[in-house]
Amino acid sequence: MFNHSFEYISAERIVPQNTFSAISFDKTLGKRGENTLSFLEKNGFEMLVDSRLRAAEEGQNYLLYQVNEWLDKLFDGFKLNIAMLTEADAVSMRFQEHSENRMSAPHRAVNVGFGITYVLPVLVALLKAGKDDIIIIENPEAHLHPKAQRLIGELILRAASTGAQIVVETHSDHILNGIRLGIKSGVIKDPDTVKTFFFTRENIGKGYHVNVYQPQIDRDGNINIWPDGFFDEWDKALTDLF
Repeated sequence: MFNHSFEYISAERIVPQNTFSAISFDKTLGKRGENTLSFLEKNGFEMLVDSRLRAAEEGQNYLLYQVNEWLDKLFDGFKLNIAMLTEADAVSMRFQEHSENRMSAPHRAVNVGFGITYVLPVLVALLKAGKDDIIIIENPEAHLHPKAQRLIGELILRAASTGAQIVVETHSDHILNGIRLGIKSGVIKDPDTVKTFFFTRENIGKGYHVNVYQPQIDRDGNINIWPDGFFDEWDKALTDLF
């Protein structure tokens, strides 16, 4: 299991900083994603992304190019610039904002949104997914706004469509909605290949018991079980407001 085709990205990941270590002989991203920038510097223009994971039909298939295409979708115009600092055994990272007619000056990672750096290990792990890979990701939604969470859900399903096995622990209904929308649009032909489990602590009088529910998602993205306190919170809030 623990080879280059296995990735475990924990909920505690790399945070914004000016440089990242390039001293690594590991071919994985690391459980905190600490090797992500080094991995991109070495493989960004060599590794090709599966066509099912491309952010758009046009453009190049190189890993770094597709990372930037997805950053553009997630954060409306952000682009990643990395450079090797050989004497320091480090990789520097800067972000730029681009529009149709201009490109901003490079920004240090510490001066832009926390989520842009935090999502990078998740993004790279999913974009390099291939047949028989095993990828475990905790809380991919951390520090992301709802639109970006939904898009990550879509990318998770696309990564699974390559033949990789993706295991995700999430508290985000937006992530799950992205997966449901992907099922409805046909990203995965058989919805039974997508399994969901909901864990809940229930008071049984003498203490708490953990129950496990398995909501089923059909071909149209519908769910047959709506666990209390998850999908129903939006409706409850609207009821209280009105």
